[in-house]
Amino acid sequence: MHSVTGPPIPNTGLINGAMKSASGGKYHVTTIKKGRKIRLRLINTGIDNAFHVSIDNHNFTVITSDFVPVKPYTTNSVVLNIGQRADIIINANQDVGSYWLRADVATQCGRNANVGNIKSIIRYEGAPNSDPTTTNTFTKSTACYDEAVTPYVANTVPQSEFREAVKHFSMDFNVSTVNGPLVQWLINGSDIRVDWSKPTINYVQESNYTFEKKMNVFEINEKDKWTFWVIQTVQGDPVNLPHPIHLHGHDFYVIGQGPGVWDGSETGLKFNNPVRRDTAMLPAGGYLIMGFPADNPGTWLVHCHIPWHVGQGLSWQFLERKNEILGTIGDMSGVDQTCRDWRKWWDGPDRVYEMDDSGL
Repeated sequence: MHSVTGPPIPNTGLINGAMKSASGGKYHVTTIKKGRKIRLRLINTGIDNAFHVSIDNHNFTVITSDFVPVKPYTTNSVVLNIGQRADIIINANQDVGSYWLRADVATQCGRNANVGNIKSIIRYEGAPNSDPTTTNTFTKSTACYDEAVTPYVANTVPQSEFREAVKHFSMDFNVSTVNGPLVQWLINGSDIRVDWSKPTINYVQESNYTFEKKMNVFEINEKDKWTFWVIQTVQGDPVNLPHPIHLHGHDFYVIGQGPGVWDGSETGLKFNNPVRRDTAMLPAGGYLIMGFPADNPGTWLVHCHIPWHVGQGLSWQFLERKNEILGTIGDMSGVDQTCRDWRKWWDGPDRVYEMDDSGL
């Protein structure tokens, strides 16, 4: 991507596709009935902001995080990084009326031109169709972090296997001026660059496991063997940002995360019922340690959930149990047809643009 000035500042945020501003629009309304308990499913589908979500005059109970059931806890606000989800239970026990649901930007890790005004309406049945007049009555965090949760079903990660199997990724930042300013995010020195004419699954079909370096492919081949990965930010980068890291094909256990360089010590790491997610924050200038068993053959992408960071290279692939992938898929006719349709379009007259970034 040919820019070193950073992304544009969002004008606002949307809740269920709606928002009101000086240019018009309207707030989304969720209608609830007094005396009921209501389950709301929250997801941050944004591209550059983490949000602290609250509802005026209401606490709520959090029951899932990234679809993983968690031990329920009551709070007045829940933080959602990009790509993260939470299910909450609202007790509709307040006076019949309208109340603001607020999605406040975590300004320590993101910018937005409508900070403090990204809202929707929670309206009790029988309340007037007018905007709420409620106010937020507590101080909300502006920080960028993962919500602290405890999985409902307790699991233990084998610490002995961690000592044997832990591997490292370095996450670095680069600006090249060879062909004009080019921003790159690097994993082990390589910004990912996929080949649109040949997806990774085609290599598997051909039993060809010689990959170009830019494909950023890392193999995991021992069935059900635990695999552990330290994602470490290279210190001293001129751009010091947090990254919400998402893994396809698995939940993963968050063994550790923190600022600075992980010192290799297991002190402070969590192996007894650690948080289980599919998106977790790599802190600015820090490290994230994830672990999961190799129990799902496939080609799985790992990437930052900020889209332009993906476009600028911040992704890699796990090739998991490569000799079992085709058998797991079974009938490949759908995959083959999709590839034929894609190549027909790519080679045909209707293609109007070239790949100018990572291809993801």
